[in-house]
Amino acid sequence: MRTGYGTALALLEQGVRRLYHVLMWQRHQFELIWEIARTDFKLRYSATRIGYLWAVLKPLATFLIINFVFSNVFRGVEHYPLQLLTGIILWSYFSEGTRASMTSLSSKAALLQRVPIPYLALLLSQLIHVVLIALINAVILVGFFIYYGVTPSALAVSVTAAFYGVTTILILGFGLLTAPVFVHYRDISQLWDIALRLGFYTAPIMYPLSVVLEHLQRLLGLNPISYIIHNVKEALVVDQVLSLTHLLTVSLVTIAGALFAVLVFRSSSRTLGDFL
Repeated sequence: MRTGYGTALALLEQGVRRLYHVLMWQRHQFELIWEIARTDFKLRYSATRIGYLWAVLKPLATFLIINFVFSNVFRGVEHYPLQLLTGIILWSYFSEGTRASMTSLSSKAALLQRVPIPYLALLLSQLIHVVLIALINAVILVGFFIYYGVTPSALAVSVTAAFYGVTTILILGFGLLTAPVFVHYRDISQLWDIALRLGFYTAPIMYPLSVVLEHLQRLLGLNPISYIIHNVKEALVVDQVLSLTHLLTVSLVTIAGALFAVLVFRSSSRTLGDFL
């Protein structure tokens, strides 16, 4: 009896120690990811005169130009400036995130040669870097909503936060699939820039989806970021919230795609050390 009790106690002690080491390793990984993201964020604007303001000036400049050109065209659209800025900020998050995640490994090749860092940590650090910029832009968006006197419901804000989470997972999955490929084929960044330019004009950013013919609406709906932008605009500005069943379905499909991307990343990243 004592022997069995002693064995159980030893196994429990061993399990606690393993859990402790795992948690400490996870903490170390998080600190490493955060430090790389924070450093990249500082370095990105350190050499400029106005620093972090560039993070908001680029989407604001795009908003001012498009709003000046199309505000009269879409005069009948409810709170068109808010819908436009919401779409631009969300699109900026997606485009910046996919670019950064795609180049996350190759851009840190020199660091990898000096310090053995997990590839996934580099990808996550770039993602956090872009999330920080998105949070700054979100504060600007809140200011515009206050200025126009529009107060979204709590449900609309919650759905928007969920869609931002879906977008984040979408960016992560894209980076997991493309970062190893970019190490070998740098041309895909040029192809992706063309795709992003095309996507900006075909996504419902400058215009509401309602002005598009019905069969084209279904076609545009196949683009996940177009679907997300449309529903976020509808939720925040018009207070028409997507059903939670649809939101749950979109979330589960996105998570499943990201898990598949993790498996592909693990397989394709095994031989990257010879090329970085």
